Amino acid sequence: MSPPAPLIHLRGLHHRVAGRTVLDLPDWRVAAGEHGLLLGPSGSGKTTLLQIIAGLLSPTAGQVMVAGQEMTSLDEGVRDVVRGACIGLVFQQLHLVNALTLADNLRLAQRLADYPPDDGRVAQLLNRIGLGDRAHAYPRQLSQGERQRLAIARAVVNRPALVLADEPTSALDDGNCTRLLDLMLEQAAENDATLLIATHDARLKTRLPARLVLTAPALGAVA
Repeated sequence: MSPPAPLIHLRGLHHRVAGRTVLDLPDWRVAAGEHGLLLGPSGSGKTTLLQIIAGLLSPTAGQVMVAGQEMTSLDEGVRDVVRGACIGLVFQQLHLVNALTLADNLRLAQRLADYPPDDGRVAQLLNRIGLGDRAHAYPRQLSQGERQRLAIARAVVNRPALVLADEPTSALDDGNCTRLLDLMLEQAAENDATLLIATHDARLKTRLPARLVLTAPALGAVA
């Protein structure tokens, strides 16, 4: 029997910005369930790689396969729908919609993925992150930690196969770093998602294995 296809498979990936090579990955794979870290200093291409995997950025060359979809061959509209259904994103800047309630932020993620509204799912997640009694509050009324928890709930509301997080702990003290990572791992497990975190936060290395180490300007090596 053939082994299952990897959840992420990058082939011949090359990306240049302003004439400078920032990523050069001949072949890189992540199997479903292989949580891990993208490591490297600032400027090494971690965020760029996450954006390419998520279909937010097209590489200069190469093929990007995610959950059986060739992201590089899809037009923008289809790519947006695939991203909404298959990939959850936790941005460094959280990009919550301050004009919408907490519940409506999660409903918006469902709508953008062309999913029907599922108020039961929204309520379940808000309860799970300890914000069930604040469903009608607005993100601006939350603490930073509460906003981060909401962003994680938004990332998993559609039960994606893959959750990508960009430097989620860089501004947190040790206690909040531990709590946030615990929540992300817990939610990934509960939703059968693979978690991939781009970071230069050394505190995470004791909790998750390195899947890729990037060093500026363009060297990538599987760890």
